[in-house]
Amino acid sequence: MSDIDEDSILPIVNNTGENELEDETQDFRFLASFSSSSVKIPKRGEKDFESHGTLHQTSVLEASRTAMHEVLSQQRIHNPRTHVIGTYVPERNMAYVLQEKGNVFRTIGTRSGDRTWLLPEEALYLVERGTLDCRWPFEQSISPDTNDEDVEGESKGVGTEGDQSESGIPMSLQGAYAAFIGTEINVGGKLTLERYAVYSNLKRLGYHVLRASTFDGPLIPPPPASSLTNWRWPWLWNLGPFHDLWDRLFTPRRFKQGPLVTYGLYRDWASVYRMLHLIPRHDPRSVPIPPSQKPHSNTLDDPYHIHYHVHKPAPAFRKSSPGPPDFQICVIDARATPFPSLAQLEGLLAAAPLQEPKGTLYFKLKQGWRNVLLAVVDNGIVSFMRVSEAGFGEERVFKSIGRGRGGKRGRGERGRGSRGGRGGRGRGNNGG
Repeated sequence: MSDIDEDSILPIVNNTGENELEDETQDFRFLASFSSSSVKIPKRGEKDFESHGTLHQTSVLEASRTAMHEVLSQQRIHNPRTHVIGTYVPERNMAYVLQEKGNVFRTIGTRSGDRTWLLPEEALYLVERGTLDCRWPFEQSISPDTNDEDVEGESKGVGTEGDQSESGIPMSLQGAYAAFIGTEINVGGKLTLERYAVYSNLKRLGYHVLRASTFDGPLIPPPPASSLTNWRWPWLWNLGPFHDLWDRLFTPRRFKQGPLVTYGLYRDWASVYRMLHLIPRHDPRSVPIPPSQKPHSNTLDDPYHIHYHVHKPAPAFRKSSPGPPDFQICVIDARATPFPSLAQLEGLLAAAPLQEPKGTLYFKLKQGWRNVLLAVVDNGIVSFMRVSEAGFGEERVFKSIGRGRGGKRGRGERGRGSRGGRGGRGRGNNGG
């Protein structure tokens, strides 16, 4: 608080119509007005700019800091009607809730028996927003293989809404960060601060965020493309005579010398441009082959894999059957992880599902057949970058060539149709 840089505030035009309140550096003195008995809309005071050494500005800055500290020192309370108590399970690094309250549990948590289990990022997010009152258990004897019925018998009184003293020791927000972040590596994974920053950021924006199956590491690589048969009639393609007959009838003959487009009858532009295909193009429909030098293990040595599936806000969303995700998120720590190489991007895109792009030409090239969003976290600042596998060879730009406007049939005396108007003197292209 004593540094000059912390006291400096960039000049911002005080225009309530254009600038959002949260986008500007705030004067925290208006928060003190909420403590008074009269409820009024606080006035937004003048901004305090760089320090120029006057006593007036020093007192204004000190009053703003004092108001901020007073607000931060206030005790957070839970509404008794929406008070939700959760119990932390150290062996699983998860928390469970016996009684759900509110619409937030429609998209968060997994129901198992009479309990709703929360992942570390879900529990920490609910604690941070004030929805969940997480408690330390009295008896920490819950193993990952223990059934929910055994847990209920061992932790008697845990989760009872009537007596809070029997629900465990209250967990602070600092304790929740220390418990849920960085201690899950021994029980099947690890929640880092960067992954939670991405999760909480997307949840605050209204998206539905679910863990991917590759959260802890890449899965078994898919079979190579050479082991797959052609998609056109697989039972017929493997037969030798039919395969040779197909090549003779439908495969254009190539000559070492002479023009690329040979003499013949061409009924469309596609057959002409097909003769110009000399270099084999990339087919995004083929099964991608992950690089052989890339280790496929469940360790943190390979951070380039999909961590979250993100769904757009929708009223009909159900966590039991979410459907295909709208975005695939890969979280990268900018301070510890470099940008992925080409081989690593190929392995990352291999885990993404194949989706045929729709829309205009440039939108389909930007969207790609497979795409992944890289969530780059740099000291808490999250930036999103899309990497996609575009199918340039799949876009037939020659389809729009040679299309003329069709003629209209003539009406009356001066018909303009291709074969002349009915009952008139047609003056079409092919009419006589």
